[in-house]
Amino acid sequence: MEVFLNTQFPELNIKKNEQKSPDYGEQGGDKNDPLLEACREFESIFIFYMFKAMRGTVPEGGLIPRGMGEEIFESMLDEEVARKASQNEDYGLARLLHEQLNRINIKPGE
Repeated sequence: MEVFLNTQFPELNIKKNEQKSPDYGEQGGDKNDPLLEACREFESIFIFYMFKAMRGTVPEGGLIPRGMGEEIFESMLDEEVARKASQNEDYGLARLLHEQLNRINIKPGE
């Protein structure tokens, strides 16, 4: 990935082992870092909307008509699965956002 970014965007000047990258999975990272938590939440929202778009491609129909309760349940299920997926797996979006926003070096309240 660094090779691609360095060739396409040399102004980023990305070097391997430039800084120690925290583990962004469920077990790693700073639990008290509000920026990391916000990045994970953004990633879960992105995954939720991806699930919503994928469900929209499935044609409706069948023997039993769908009700409002089933739609609400599926939406809540997708939201929770997306939240757990962003906490347990490293899809890269939260990591990239966190690293990019850390480069700005602006702390909250300053």
